[in-house]
Amino acid sequence: PPLNNWDLSLSKRFVFGEHYKFEARLDAFNALNHTQFNGINTTANFASPGSTVITNLANSTTNLNGFGAINSIRPPRNLQWMLRFEF
Repeated sequence: PPLNNWDLSLSKRFVFGEHYKFEARLDAFNALNHTQFNGINTTANFASPGSTVITNLANSTTNLNGFGAINSIRPPRNLQWMLRFEF
């Protein structure tokens, strides 16, 4: 599956006089909150040596974590705040 992941940052800096600065920043990782599939099973088990019959296909009648099955997903949207004061 393709990776469709957008990270965004917004920041604003305020200056107070000549020596004081304040910065606020928001970071959004996976900002659009798209599901990112991970851990795809790429191991095919065959019935016997030389056989072309795969025994661990993922469907409703066999092993659900078989060949081609998605075993996990990546984390959802994460937000991070940063506040900084310089003097």
